[in-house]
Amino acid sequence: MLINFDKQAEVAREYRVSQQVIAHLMMKAKKNKEFLQELFDKRDVVANRRDLIKNHVEELNGKREVIDSAAHVIKSLTKQQEIKTSEAEVRDVMKYELGMRYKKIKTVSLHSNSEKNLVLRQRWAIEFLAQARKKKVFINIDETWLGMSDFRRMKW
Repeated sequence: MLINFDKQAEVAREYRVSQQVIAHLMMKAKKNKEFLQELFDKRDVVANRRDLIKNHVEELNGKREVIDSAAHVIKSLTKQQEIKTSEAEVRDVMKYELGMRYKKIKTVSLHSNSEKNLVLRQRWAIEFLAQARKKKVFINIDETWLGMSDFRRMKW
């Protein structure tokens, strides 16, 4: 506006703000000659911080580390690079820039339907039926949960 001599109404329409907002910014720019540079510097600081967050999250994903919360990312980020940020900003970067989602964890056995386990289950069933005919008593102990060492409900 100061350089191209555009009308405030046109600029307001272009950026979808009211003319009062444009007028207020123009008054600040006229009073403080460094106003625009300060705005650009603030924008650059935010962009750099978001890039650092993005790179750190990608590094955690590269290490195959489980990201269970935004607080986990902030904790590891402040430990490594001493950056102050908010959980909302970290969540925003993970969601919109990295395409990550905070989802419920579905527990699936790693070897549930492998060929080896299918054969072992079949052999067990045959042996079970043979022993059942001999009137044997069976005590069933469910140990499927022992393989789970992570009891978190959700993660990124």
